[in-house]
Amino acid sequence: MKANEKTRQFKIGIMNDTEWEPDEEFKVQLVDEITQKRLEGENTECVVTILDDDKPGSIGFPERFKTIQKGSKDAFIVIKRFDGSAGNISCIVNTINDHDVVPGKRTAAAYKDFVPIKMKKIEFGPNEVEYKLKIEMPNKDVDEEVDLGVDDTVSFAVQLSEPYPKGVKLSKRSTLFVDIENRDE
Repeated sequence: MKANEKTRQFKIGIMNDTEWEPDEEFKVQLVDEITQKRLEGENTECVVTILDDDKPGSIGFPERFKTIQKGSKDAFIVIKRFDGSAGNISCIVNTINDHDVVPGKRTAAAYKDFVPIKMKKIEFGPNEVEYKLKIEMPNKDVDEEVDLGVDDTVSFAVQLSEPYPKGVKLSKRSTLFVDIENRDE
């Protein structure tokens, strides 16, 4: 800097693209023009954060409850990407049949009423906004009569977790409650 110069402005070019990325940081240091060593003082270094304005979106279910008929071979659960679709994002899916998670309901039995899913990673590519999750239902004789009383509905939950990469969020609807009902006669 010149002797009478108190401030100097300079530009740092930032490459802008439409691909979402997590926020990125880099350091800017003031150095001696001759020695290239950092100048002394606390205000001779700063961290610049590049905020990506492309939106990756959030992941969740379009509904909180779904009903499946007993005897179905498979159930398909829709998982959506809301509020943006830039870049690749993912999350983990688990089914849960714990009474604490599905309160007030009779919990479905794993491998009897549904085939559980554990730590399944689902991915959305750029501009993908819907994923159909297949949940296998055990092969049962469709005509099988089961006398379980007046309310023979059983339930389990499908839960999303571990959104990735940093910046991706789960929507408020990150748990879906699934009821398995007998078919109407």
